[in-house]
Amino acid sequence: MDFARYAELLPINSAKKRIALSLEQSRALVAACAGNADIDLRERAVVVLALRTGIRRAGICALNVEDLRGRTLTVRLKGGRDIEIVLHDDALPLEEGSDGRCRWWTFGGGGGNRVLAGLLERELGECVSPGNTFITFSNGAAESAVASRQAIDALAVGVPLAWSEATRLVDPGQRSRVSKFQPCLPPEIEHGLIARETMSVDDANATLGEWKRRLTRQEVES
Repeated sequence: MDFARYAELLPINSAKKRIALSLEQSRALVAACAGNADIDLRERAVVVLALRTGIRRAGICALNVEDLRGRTLTVRLKGGRDIEIVLHDDALPLEEGSDGRCRWWTFGGGGGNRVLAGLLERELGECVSPGNTFITFSNGAAESAVASRQAIDALAVGVPLAWSEATRLVDPGQRSRVSKFQPCLPPEIEHGLIARETMSVDDANATLGEWKRRLTRQEVES
């Protein structure tokens, strides 16, 4: 019996695999609500709020007008716990949290944030971790928001990033399994495969481009 043939038919549980929207997909989603009708305005507000804050569907559906006080939005989480989110006009804020950590709200997707977090950690020498909507600076990396901004500024000046940058960020001791042929590949090819499957240099460049344009606006306004 050809067991391999039946093994290929086994169902794969992909319920836990979450794929973040890319920057282009996010822009397309917002553009789809570009009308001026009341329903377009409502849907655009919902989409932008979800992209900028990461609030789940249930949290958005439970929002009331009185939950917004100034720039602070109170969101009810599963289990009845409430959190407060500060809304910013700035597209790419670097926020110092009360928990001693800094967060850079990139809204650039997990793949792009992995590239940026890896490069920033290499520059700052401390813990920088990626999420789908923000990058967190903790431990020593969060001690100086000025140093974090300077590190981001330096990356923005050097755009565009190349794929070789992402390949060098792959940790040989913590390799992701992205292909069944992966164990057969030479290390340099394997690292390139992991980088292309788990990172997005295009999204990282788009985020840095937005940051660079923000710096330019500030220089003009000052």
